[in-house]
Amino acid sequence: MEDTILTFGPYVLPFPIALATFLSIFYSLFNQSDGTNILSDRFKNAVALVLGMGFGILVMLQKGLPVTVPNFVGWAVFGLLEGAAAVGLYKSVKVQAGK
Repeated sequence: MEDTILTFGPYVLPFPIALATFLSIFYSLFNQSDGTNILSDRFKNAVALVLGMGFGILVMLQKGLPVTVPNFVGWAVFGLLEGAAAVGLYKSVKVQAGK
């Protein structure tokens, strides 16, 4: 799954950069004046995983690949792993386990 580039109109961004950018923008919408965020770490991790999967599917569609089960699952899993990498796999497992 090389060449994981997302195209947004005239903008071309590598997958990890696009994901990190959109996540930081989304999370900043929930910042409070005291510097804290009203979103829990558990919710932030879930958002990163789901958004990563969505971006994975978007890359698949932009490449013109047919929407078949193997393609869809492969790109969704790729996006899931990129989302996990965006927040740190260790932190995701730790937070989801409630520790």
